[in-house]
Amino acid sequence: MSQPQYPGTEFYESFYATSDEAPAWGPMSRHRRRLMLAELARIPFRSLLDVSCGLGYLLQAVDRAFPGRRLAGSELAQSALEHARRRVNAEFHCLDITREHLDERFDCVTFSEVLEHVEDEEAALAHLSAMTGGTLVITVPGGKLNASDIAAGDLRTYDRARLETLLRGAGLELIRFRRFGFPMYDPLYRLY
Repeated sequence: MSQPQYPGTEFYESFYATSDEAPAWGPMSRHRRRLMLAELARIPFRSLLDVSCGLGYLLQAVDRAFPGRRLAGSELAQSALEHARRRVNAEFHCLDITREHLDERFDCVTFSEVLEHVEDEEAALAHLSAMTGGTLVITVPGGKLNASDIAAGDLRTYDRARLETLLRGAGLELIRFRRFGFPMYDPLYRLY
């Protein structure tokens, strides 16, 4: 298996510009959104920022489940932001989470299935911490990095100890950790 390499901004621009939106409605994506909405129901929040919001599906689900909240999204790829703007009424910002952050804090920040893609995970978490005024809800892949993960742009996977260490280094505290996936997630992801 080859060593994972950061695919670069051009990869993500191309991916979102030509994206088939069907994967966002696959069982893994829907299940992850359900889990995140369940976590958000436990958190009092008036404002939420979805960092690396992609095509805006999570923001759309949050808007439906928690109406009246101030929603914002950020994304590295402009082509993704164009899709997200059509999907949900929210503020949107073009942002490279490894290099910058917004100059404001949100009650809740979400960061789903992104940390494994960024080269400088410590910088990304420091920038997330700077925007988190209450709670950060983050999802990352666990288990062994395989060829299909690398093809999807993953550079690494996480276990609880590694994630907790990284969060602590960014001034964040791990409050709740939940695993899901096997046996359903891995075979479906590899098939996709």
